[in-house]
Amino acid sequence: MKGIKLGPEEMKFITLFEGVTQTKVRDCVMGEDGELTFVVNQAELGKCLGRGGGNLKRFAKIIGRPIHVVGYSEDFQEFVKNLFYPAEVTRILRSDDGKTVTVEVRFGSKGLALGEGKKRLARAKKLLARFHGVREVMVRTSHL
Repeated sequence: MKGIKLGPEEMKFITLFEGVTQTKVRDCVMGEDGELTFVVNQAELGKCLGRGGGNLKRFAKIIGRPIHVVGYSEDFQEFVKNLFYPAEVTRILRSDDGKTVTVEVRFGSKGLALGEGKKRLARAKKLLARFHGVREVMVRTSHL
């Protein structure tokens, strides 16, 4: 997690999460409303979730907060798709300097990509800034 700074509260949640799911956490970010997002290696996502999402349900009950898990991929395009899942991403455009990303989603799934109260977009912005130095993320509907 080069360049990513974690506070004591995030470290506490990471330790607990790793104990419950038996997976390695790459990052943890806390939303404004206290919800937690954990980034795990994409290959460990199934193990992390557990059968029927049991690990996540159990962990959320233990800490009393909503949680989200995102699969990390070294491939930038794949990571962006994971951040906006379950919205169907049709194209990802990155500026020449790498600081701006435009995510195009299938017609009718823009609301899904943004998330309730734009929470999914805020999560994506925060994680793309931490992992890839992206400063601006925009979502638009694809006209393909």
